[in-house]
Amino acid sequence: MKYLIFIFVSLIPFHLIAQSVNETVDTINDLLKKNCYNASKNIFPDPYYFQIEVDSNGLIASYVYEKNLKEQKIVKIPDCHGYLKSLDAVIVSYQDTGYYRLHLVCPKGNKCLFNGHGNIIPSDPIGMGFAVTNLEAQSKIENALMHLLVLAKNNSAFYSKDPMAK
Repeated sequence: MKYLIFIFVSLIPFHLIAQSVNETVDTINDLLKKNCYNASKNIFPDPYYFQIEVDSNGLIASYVYEKNLKEQKIVKIPDCHGYLKSLDAVIVSYQDTGYYRLHLVCPKGNKCLFNGHGNIIPSDPIGMGFAVTNLEAQSKIENALMHLLVLAKNNSAFYSKDPMAK
């Protein structure tokens, strides 16, 4: 068991080990903003990117930021939310279409992510997903998301509001 823990911890870059939840969220958001894949500039005008927020109870929410063409200002649109403690893993998929995907997912058979903010409608079973433009960014975000999950599992305060906590 000691070796398994050592191997897992050794996969997380050293600079992430000491980071708090807020620092890790900031790292993820910086990477997402700089490397977010915009599928079609014609459909989704610049800027179009995802950001995440984590509250003091461990609720993680993703938001889409895009430009409102009528008002010429950036609007924040709720995308998906759920509790970190209920999330199981980060699934990575490689694409040959110029982008790379990452997903925070629920354990098999569990519906722990929800559409929008405040809704109780389960989200797409593929999880909370992000697309980025290069493999290096995907790897960094994957490591930071894994670190965020480890931090959440070790934070007893996150159990207080999560109805699905293990």
